Amino acid sequence: RTAGGGCCASNPERVLSTVEELSRKRNREKEEVDGCKAGRMSASLDPDQPPLSDIVNPLLTDMYQITMCYGYFTAGRHETPAVFDMFFRKNPFEGEFTIFAGLSQVLAFIESYKFEADQIAFLRSKMPNVDEPFWEWLAGVNCK
Repeated sequence: RTAGGGCCASNPERVLSTVEELSRKRNREKEEVDGCKAGRMSASLDPDQPPLSDIVNPLLTDMYQITMCYGYFTAGRHETPAVFDMFFRKNPFEGEFTIFAGLSQVLAFIESYKFEADQIAFLRSKMPNVDEPFWEWLAGVNCK
């Protein structure tokens, strides 16, 4: 529910279904990994584990996205689902094989996406003319 997308899509039921399926897949992978390895890798596959880095949070964006979020809010479009894709244009060096590392961290980020009070306070300091209802709405955004 962020400006221009973020954690929502044009079909919320499909997104929820996809996230639930990926979460089930992560649980299956965790069971397999737990039998073979221990430590950070198994922790990163835990569906209740937040991203491993404190740097990864909703402020890991630019002010354009936050400003657009406010624009959508003032236009009454803040609850309109939107889609974001993670992609790259082509394999480098004429290669035809790709490894995607960190998918579990992407899912953990989406599942734990929520603005904390200190993050909203920071944004308030950067956007002093924003109406109070926006901050209240932003505080309630939760993609769990």
